[in-house]
Amino acid sequence: MLYCMGVEQLTDDRFGNCLKPLTDNDLNRLAGLEQAEIYKEVAAYMREQCVKLEQEIVSYYLGGKNV
Repeated sequence: MLYCMGVEQLTDDRFGNCLKPLTDNDLNRLAGLEQAEIYKEVAAYMREQCVKLEQEIVSYYLGGKNV
């Protein structure tokens, strides 16, 4: 199950300055993830927008709180 790593976080203004462009390696990995239903939406968004967000950024900002 994804924990705070969906389209909602990728589009959240709080994390906008932390988005990074995808590398060729990221794009290759996303192709596989898009095949799994649980990752399909977020992987497609990441590929279409060519962005990624590190889990550590979200975790740090949220301070470990469940959101």
